[in-house]
Amino acid sequence: MTCKGAATGILVRGLPEMSIKDISIENAVLESKKGLVCQEAENIRLKNVTLLSTETMPVMEVQNSRNITLDGIRYANGAELLLRVTGDRSKDIRLTNTNTKLAKKDVQLGEKVGKKTVIMAKR
Repeated sequence: MTCKGAATGILVRGLPEMSIKDISIENAVLESKKGLVCQEAENIRLKNVTLLSTETMPVMEVQNSRNITLDGIRYANGAELLLRVTGDRSKDIRLTNTNTKLAKKDVQLGEKVGKKTVIMAKR
């Protein structure tokens, strides 16, 4: 899958009472203003996805979502922030096999997000 010039590369937006569930995207290259926006979702999996966003803050944003796997994410060097997680219902966010050192800041947690919400693992 390839995307060029969209406002948002991946937009997953559910409702508190009806989350978006069970989406998997693999081997995609997305060029857009924003990379990933994921709100009110569960069981979302991105694997080997390149997010080339022109807005560098953040590359990925997750809000009130759970069981999110971000595996092998590639993005432009020098991004201000790789991942922002907000919302007191966010949990079990996994960032794996991703070079977090390309971003100036890897993860930013909102006020109501527990420190163990995001699990980062290398290969």
